[in-house]
Amino acid sequence: MKTDVKQFLHNLKLKATPARVKILAFLGSIEKPVSIKEIHKSIGSKLLDQATIYRTLEIFKTLDVVVPVDFGDGKQRFELKFGHHHHHMVCTNCEKIEDIQINDHSWIAKILKEKKFEVKNHSFEFFGLCNNCAK
Repeated sequence: MKTDVKQFLHNLKLKATPARVKILAFLGSIEKPVSIKEIHKSIGSKLLDQATIYRTLEIFKTLDVVVPVDFGDGKQRFELKFGHHHHHMVCTNCEKIEDIQINDHSWIAKILKEKKFEVKNHSFEFFGLCNNCAK
């Protein structure tokens, strides 16, 4: 995967620094939004302090590679933007995060047309208890 990551960075006209390669490879290996602190802890490299991770994510965000995800808990998380558009279910007890896809968006289009509102970005998340925590 490192070769793919390096090529991807090259296609973005970015230098494939060790920090960029590690962060992008890590984000590509997980299936949930993660915070800067979680990235730092998981990569576990002394080369990558949290400021470097923050700056790298800001570059990726500007280039539309990652999207910020905010669950309203004061932690900003990030995930790769590739793939299908999706939303999340978040367990408020164990903090499990699961991607969900909504296939019928007709009701959203109807509301926006009625209100004559042009959406630039949106967030749609569900908060509650997962099956294990609800038992």
